[in-house]
Amino acid sequence: MNAVNLSNDAHESNAALANAIEQCEQALDRMPYRCSEYEALLIASRALLERIKARSPRRSLEIVILLLGVTRLAANGADPEQARKQYDKACSAFAHSAGSANQYFFFLGALGGAAVMMLFVMCVLLLQHSEPTRIYLLQLADSDMFVGVSFFALAGSLTSLLMRLRSIDLVEEDDLRMVAVTGALQPVVAMGFMSVAYAIIATNLIPLNLSGASKSGMMFTIAFLCGFSEKFAPSLLDRVGAALSGSPRKQ
Repeated sequence: MNAVNLSNDAHESNAALANAIEQCEQALDRMPYRCSEYEALLIASRALLERIKARSPRRSLEIVILLLGVTRLAANGADPEQARKQYDKACSAFAHSAGSANQYFFFLGALGGAAVMMLFVMCVLLLQHSEPTRIYLLQLADSDMFVGVSFFALAGSLTSLLMRLRSIDLVEEDDLRMVAVTGALQPVVAMGFMSVAYAIIATNLIPLNLSGASKSGMMFTIAFLCGFSEKFAPSLLDRVGAALSGSPRKQ
């Protein structure tokens, strides 16, 4: 019974939204432009309505009702400033709904990218125990170290995303697939930086004078920072590049 009620509520909500959108479109189509301020405002309202139809954000009905208010204020010849405030409320509601949805898909994409990278790690581990790749891959890193630095790099990437997620501005992006792909690329970039950083430390391009557990701890910390900090790995690469070229490093 509850499932039937939820289905009926969803159907009624969709019908109400479709009706509100139709009313708003009709009002915008027959609206005479009383002044240049209203002309710009109504064009912006039409553009926002098209974005709502394309995105269907969580608060779609509320936003369309606010836009209907804009058209009614315009039809009654009200002060354009009142219509502007109504339109700003609609924009704010759209930005909140669309931005929240984009952040959700961005983090889902990041989780998907991390999962793909872990599958990559598993494939490398399998190849490390298979001929003829075993000899070459074991020269790069032993299994325990490879798993450890990969885990810390991905953990650093996801931790950074969680800390910055609410501040990431994704409102203007309407393609959820692109949002998810962008999120998925973050762990991939972290793994790329981690691989280079590991090669630098393992080959003593930057001597640390560490051994045993201390060196392992340093490797895990560097792997985490490669995922967590956007500036750490590029700074490390700049230092190595300057050392290899013999030129002084830029401050």
